[in-house]
Order: sequence, then structure tokens, then C-alpha cells
Amino acid sequence: MSVQLDVSLAARADVDAAAGWYDGQSFGLGDTFRDRVDETFAAIAQTPGRFGPGPSVSMILFERSRMAVVGRERFAPPLAE
Repeated sequence: MSVQLDVSLAARADVDAAAGWYDGQSFGLGDTFRDRVDETFAAIAQTPGRFGPGPSVSMILFERSRMAVVGRERFAPPLAE
């Protein structure tokens, strides 16, 4: 059952800020991050029951809110040797 996601302006601003930071670490990494976020949003919309509410979600929003981790390992900058 697919649903429409309601992503807040604050969440969108957080994604934009994070993408900017990743671009500062390595050119193009911010675009990759945005792609992974979009893929995660699509997965949540397609199967929302697969994702549970986040730990800071109030009980009022419990049924509507979902939390997913975007694979961070793909975005970690290489370690300096």
C-alpha cells in the first residue's frame, strides 16, 4: 500500500544542509546523499509499515511518523592515512 509522504520544511532544510556539508567533503557526495534520501523516502511511501516511529516522535504523531536510517557508510569521507 503506497502512501503520500508529508515531509516538513524543516526536514527538507536538514537534508539540504547535510547535502551541502557532504559536497564540502567530496564533490558530488551531496548529490549521492540526496539520491539515497529520495530512495529512502520512496521506500517509506511504498511500505510505511516497514519503518517504525522515531524515538522522539510524540504520541500524537505516532501513527503518521516514520524513521529510517539512510546508509551512512556510503557517505563517510575517506580516512586520511
